[in-house]
Amino acid sequence: MPGKSILKSIDFRVDEPMEPGGQPCTLISQPAFLEAVLEKAQVFEGFELLQGSGVQDLCWEDGRVSGVKLGDGRTIAADLVIGADGRNSIVRQKANLELTKDQQSFDIVWLKMPTSPEFRENVFYSIVRDRAAFGVFQSSEGNLQVGWSLQEDDPIDWQTIDWAEKLASVSPEFLAGHFRSLHGKIDKPLLLSIVVGRCAKWFGPGVLLLGDAAHPMSPIRAQGINMALRDGIVAANDLAGGGAIDAMLPQIQAAREPEIIEIQRLQKAEVAQATLMHNLSVLRHMVSVMAPVIGGRVRKSWLDRQLKLRRGIHGGKAFS
Repeated sequence: MPGKSILKSIDFRVDEPMEPGGQPCTLISQPAFLEAVLEKAQVFEGFELLQGSGVQDLCWEDGRVSGVKLGDGRTIAADLVIGADGRNSIVRQKANLELTKDQQSFDIVWLKMPTSPEFRENVFYSIVRDRAAFGVFQSSEGNLQVGWSLQEDDPIDWQTIDWAEKLASVSPEFLAGHFRSLHGKIDKPLLLSIVVGRCAKWFGPGVLLLGDAAHPMSPIRAQGINMALRDGIVAANDLAGGGAIDAMLPQIQAAREPEIIEIQRLQKAEVAQATLMHNLSVLRHMVSVMAPVIGGRVRKSWLDRQLKLRRGIHGGKAFS
């Protein structure tokens, strides 16, 4: 993942691919990806997509989940209900599968805005200046997207602030001019409340949780969708093999949990480092003064973490 980190006089850039012989990172549009998955799924005779009516409850029979109740009153019987309905999962709540949350000290303010010819798709910038920190990249849709880290002690009113000027005031020169040109052109900001945690059990009789429903991820390095897709692949392969459904559910969690634990640990380390820099002005000053000496080590440390987050972890080793 390419990036540019700026803390007073620290400035480094990492181009794609990040390592010799590696594959460059590619961003894809989630709506376009889902449309492609839907197109492939429609060739299967048993596939049916129901839109506009979410799951409201679970159906039970002899202590086992036997289907779902929809918001429009319909019920759907099922041999297995898979809850892939996100961090606020209704399936998880109705199945009484407890989520243990990690303490988080920040949320994300998400902004979309016009881009400029200076930006290229798949190039990320991470900007850290004084107590401000945000990421910016050009999406596959062609707009510029910014994620601003909103700390608990951040005094700004994210709903009314002049974001064009705020972003410009903490940006390097090549970004500041573009941000200032966007007065009145930035979409209404969205607050993304961060929920991170993991269920001790991802399953019960007749029900299985996958993705953020089982282990909501931090937004750090955008690993949530990657982990969810891998959960789905493992679950599909195991379940397609036949056998007693409920007996296979613990195996699916056992196969996926080690990677989830490690990726969440790496994400937590990133957050801890950023929080330390945010809270300690003395540390920020020391890093700035020592930049010519420690810049190379900072770059190497960053790369080591990013490669693990990008490749994923399985059995203690990174995926190739």
